[in-house]
Amino acid sequence: MKKKLQIKSMLLLTLSFTCFINIQDAFSQTAVTPPDLTTKNWHIQNVSTGERMIAIKCDGIGNDVKLVASTEVGECAQYQFIEESPNVFYMINRQTTAGHIPKGGCSSPDVDQKIRQVSGGNTGSCARWIFKDSNVTGQYRIESVGQGTWMSSSDPNISSTKVRLVPNTVIDDTTLWELVEEGVGLSTSLNQSKTLKVYPNPVNDILNIDNIKGSNFSSIKVYDLLGKEVMDKPFNRRLNLSKLKTGFYFLRFSSDTDNNLNQVIKINKL
Repeated sequence: MKKKLQIKSMLLLTLSFTCFINIQDAFSQTAVTPPDLTTKNWHIQNVSTGERMIAIKCDGIGNDVKLVASTEVGECAQYQFIEESPNVFYMINRQTTAGHIPKGGCSSPDVDQKIRQVSGGNTGSCARWIFKDSNVTGQYRIESVGQGTWMSSSDPNISSTKVRLVPNTVIDDTTLWELVEEGVGLSTSLNQSKTLKVYPNPVNDILNIDNIKGSNFSSIKVYDLLGKEVMDKPFNRRLNLSKLKTGFYFLRFSSDTDNNLNQVIKINKL
């Protein structure tokens, strides 16, 4: 009897998990328009890495789009959106004076599914994008109209910081994106980290740092909202911020031995 109950419990658990995945898939396939999308300038920030999109060379055509630290606030890392039709948008890089738009797949140079900056005159389906609801407030999946695939921070077969397209069956954090308003630069995800915990936040002088997973961090760099580095210290469990002015700052934790170990957390200095 006990064995039958255990089997029944396992079947119910499996069914519940399957239903959860199906619910997630349903939300991920719903097209939405984020608030104020076409009226403001945006940084496009990946939930998995905490990094944002930037064109490698903003003054050229055919250049790959990559990810850089969330402290990058220049126009090269800012995008504007123009609605082509309901819930379908062109994405224009600000630094190029509306001359270039990201494009993925659809032609022979793009068979590797990289996303590249192309001429603003290219208005085909592969230069149009749809935001899909992820069922998490402020987080979206961004789908190529031409390919039906999603922007991702990673490719399982390639180690790279370049933004790529992956199948729309990938529903982990690598395909989740946030829009951070230019000039504000404060994303709710930057208050959190699966690897690190900082407290108190807001902080007066001493910030405590818990390395939850024992990761091999080697340095802590502190940036103001303009992206200026104001402090560079070896990694430590306590950070003295007493000399900083009141305001918001970004802490970037990195490793000398692991380029993929990179965390950015926002703090409020009182």
